This record gives sequence, structure tokens and C-alpha cells, in this order.
Amino acid sequence: RWHPIPLSGFSVNVEPGGAVLFVLLAWSLAEGLYPQTLKGLSPSAYWVMGCAGAAGLLLSIVFHEMCHSLIGRRYGIHMRGITLFIFGGVAEMDEDPPDPRSEFLMAAAGPVSSLILAGLLYATARCLPFPTVHTLLLTLALMNAVLAFFNMVPAFPLDGGRVLRAILWRVRDDVTWATAVTSYIGIAFGILLVLLGVLGVLNGDILGGAWRILIGLFLQGAARQSYRAVLLSERLRGVQVGPLTRRDVPVIRPDLPVDQLPLLFLTSGHDRLLVCDEQQRLQGIVSLETLFTRAAAARGAGATAADVMETPPPGCVLGYHDSVRQAIRNLGGTGLLTGVVALDGRMVGTFSIPDAVRYVTLQERLDPIVYPRRSIPAQPPPDARGDGDARRDGDAHRDGDARRDGDAPVPRSLR
Repeated sequence: RWHPIPLSGFSVNVEPGGAVLFVLLAWSLAEGLYPQTLKGLSPSAYWVMGCAGAAGLLLSIVFHEMCHSLIGRRYGIHMRGITLFIFGGVAEMDEDPPDPRSEFLMAAAGPVSSLILAGLLYATARCLPFPTVHTLLLTLALMNAVLAFFNMVPAFPLDGGRVLRAILWRVRDDVTWATAVTSYIGIAFGILLVLLGVLGVLNGDILGGAWRILIGLFLQGAARQSYRAVLLSERLRGVQVGPLTRRDVPVIRPDLPVDQLPLLFLTSGHDRLLVCDEQQRLQGIVSLETLFTRAAAARGAGATAADVMETPPPGCVLGYHDSVRQAIRNLGGTGLLTGVVALDGRMVGTFSIPDAVRYVTLQERLDPIVYPRRSIPAQPPPDARGDGDARRDGDAHRDGDARRDGDAPVPRSLR
């Protein structure tokens, strides 16, 4: 992503696909629509209008997603920002709406805002006598109307699918069932778009057909992923981080010499190692990247792990008694798959999102028809002396299989 643009308390992120979308829109308007609807202009004038129309549509998408985000923030949902990508835009949030009412209002806010904007643009265009501006505003009004109606298709995860999910959720009080129904509709709608795209390609509409195929494939994948995310969230309800904590991974000491780290990376199979003091408090993280970049700055035979470690992101330190759902949200904000589990300030192990997914998968295989909402048996927290099975790589390097009480594990992956 490029540097985020702050806007009304939110950050607008533009992925490279967003730039591709701008170019495709400008090209289709400058070479296709405007020469057919407005005769007699130069090619450069059409391209100026095309770029203006593409920029106007992207700003309209930002406005659409901003309305989603404002309603979400009104209901206490943490909105990370708005992202423009090749298929449009998305309002990123840490969690789904907590109830059907907030889901309904948040989903409906986007299409309603696009329809209002389309009406305002149309009314303004009718009042202006300039042909180029009139045509440009009419085009933006039409595109906003199409944006609103397309998003109101009742296919999850489109806005219309979320509206339908809110209604079904309210009727049956079962968000998983409501998500399943709307996700199946979303998958079917994606398949329909793919078929229409194939027909378009066969009839000579190469660009339009290919675009419908790509959107259809995207919607199918998004529907499946969204349903899986809801299933994961619901089936992890009540499960704490502690029982899913791994305790068998080693840590390193801050005073471990840098020249011993390459061997530890090789033998442990990790691309990141945790640095803890004698009281098992996390001091930092050493990665392969920081090892070489910071080792060059800390030249000298006395350089240690403390000289090349980096400060861990706040979200990667999880509480032993935190809920798994909250832990996944925290890790999602850092971009890491694995976090450090702490109890009373001491590191006692690691938790990873793949482990949580694997746990749900195993439970599903136990009962493929009806999943009983249950959590895994609670485990007592480690005693004050720490986990006797934890191992320090620094000691293992010097003393073979020597073990140290109070030591704790290093994550298998912090990518």
C-alpha cells in the first residue's frame, strides 16, 4: 500500500490495484464513452474528461465507504480505514457488527449515500449549461446509481447481502445461519457473473467479459472467506488463549552473542526469535532482517542479541486469559500470525492464528453435522516458577539438552 491519506479520522489507503482501476476507468471513458456521447472534442480533451471521471468515481467510492465507517464508529466498531483496490473499495473493521440493527444500518448507509450523491450530481448537471461539465456530472451520477444498485444485490459480502443477513439474523437470532444463507447467494451470484463474462468474451466483448469474470471470481472467494471467518469467530466464542498456548519453543537471552544467532536460526527453523530476560519478560524480537542490518551498525565482537533486536508491536503481546477472538483481532492489527502469551508480565508461550484455525477444523471433523458450542478444557496457568519444559536456545547451544526452569517458548512463526 502507498502512504495512507488521513480523512475525517480515518486513513484512506490506496493499493497498486487502485491505481490500475483509475487507469482502466480513465481509458474506458476517454476512448469509449465520451467520444460517443460528446462529439467534436480533441483526444486530449477526452482524456482530461476521462481522468476527471475516474477520479470522481474513486472519490465517490471513498464517500460510500466513509458512510459505512461513520455508522460503524457510531456503534463502537473500530474502523481501521478505507482501502481502494482494483475492484473498488472496502471499509476495514476489526470485528463484525455486534447486532442485527447495527449491521443493517451500517450496510444500508453505503448504497443510500451513493443514491443521494447520484441525485445531487444529476440535479447539478441539469443546472449547468456547459456540455463537457454536464456530460461529466451525468456520467458520475449514473456510475453512482449503478454502484448503489449493484451493491444492493442480496449476495454476501455485498451491502445487499449484509442487509439480508441482518434481517435473517433478526428473524432467527442465528448469525451463522444467516451468514451461510447469504454466502451461498453470494457464491451463486459470482458464478452467474463468471458465466455472463464467458458469454461476453465469446460474443467479442473481451474487456467487459474478462472484467465480469474477475469480479465473479472475487465475489465467490470473498463470500467463502467471509463465511469461514464468521464460523471461526462463532466457534471460538468463549475459548481463551491459555489452552491454545504452545510452550515447547525456546527463547534467547539478551546477552547471547550475535555470532551464535545464525546457528540458532538454522536449528530452530524460525525466522524470528524472542529475547527475554531472567524474569521471562519479553525484551524484543530478533529477525533475520534485523540481524544483518543492525549487526552492521553494531560492529564489534561484543555485539549481543540486545543490540540487534527490535521492539515488538504492542498487539503481539497477548494475555493468558484473553479471548481467542480478541487475540486474533489484536494480531490482525499487527500483520503477524503469532503472538507472545504473557501472564503477570512473564512470557509463558506463544499463540498462533493457524493453531486456532486448526482447532476449529478438528472440532468440525468430530461432528460434521451439528457443531456443539463448547470450549476446550481450561488449563491451569503456569506456576510462578514458569514452565519447566521451556528451553533456552542459548543454553542448549552451550550445554546440549540442558533445561532451565522459568524459560518460555519462542513462536514458530511471527510472519
